[in-house]
Amino acid sequence: MAGLKKKRGCGWFVLLSFIGLVVAVLIAAVVLWFSIDGIIRSKVQSTATTAVGQTVTLGGVDLSPFAGKLAMNNLVIANPHGFSDPSFLKMGACKIHMETMSLLSSTVQVPTIQITGSQVYIQQDGLNNNLAAILKTIRKNTAASAAPAPAPTAKPQATPPTTAPQASAKSRGKALHVGLVTLTNTIAHLSISGIPGIKPRTLTFTLPELTMHDPTNPNGRALRMADLLGQIIQAMAAQVSQDPRVPAAVRAGAKLALDASGNNLSGAANTAVNLLGKHAPAAKGLISGIGNLLNGGPHKRPK
Repeated sequence: MAGLKKKRGCGWFVLLSFIGLVVAVLIAAVVLWFSIDGIIRSKVQSTATTAVGQTVTLGGVDLSPFAGKLAMNNLVIANPHGFSDPSFLKMGACKIHMETMSLLSSTVQVPTIQITGSQVYIQQDGLNNNLAAILKTIRKNTAASAAPAPAPTAKPQATPPTTAPQASAKSRGKALHVGLVTLTNTIAHLSISGIPGIKPRTLTFTLPELTMHDPTNPNGRALRMADLLGQIIQAMAAQVSQDPRVPAAVRAGAKLALDASGNNLSGAANTAVNLLGKHAPAAKGLISGIGNLLNGGPHKRPK
């Protein structure tokens, strides 16, 4: 009889322990469910800040794992020090479609990313260009800029092989396989001052729709969130460098910064001179200043 009571006591203990474990797991799951958006928000902010070298804030995150959807809004990249505008980029609504089960694997499958209503603020103040400063950090901290950014295209294009910067290993997080990235209704604000022969002005215009098919790192390394952000910024820069509404000298600076981020500074310099046209006398100073900025050398404002 005593043995039977002892067995019953052990049975109750095991049952209560099991119930306690289940309750603890359920509580942990509920806490995780209500905090997952905050965790994602914090991770995006820290990863993006490292990638671009400026403070990045994210307004809101809404994950729907069973539907395979992630929505983000109001991502803001601060401007580098020394520029008047507080922000370099304000990203509007971002809708990400993903395969839910791939979240448990080493590579997250993302069929589409749709970004709408972004605003980019580009400042060219003499030899100082905020876009060049951002691209310099992207080149250092990600593998995205080991080759020139993909130009807007409706069809996939092969990426030429090249050597990635050693610092690209700093990108962290899960690998991504992205099928399609589209940016629509992107507004560019361009502020120009301090360039000989060009009257100070501010231009505002809408960029054409940007489409990126199967973005990958040029060195074959797995694509991560920081790399993808770097490629998107570079693609925006490519649009600005090709837009006829932008003054030739500023397009030259954008082209120079973009090509230099792909380690093609000499070719970029020649392109810049061609774009400058009648402003060629100012070309040497512009090329030298932005070139030194991208390569870490001294640069001075023109007098």
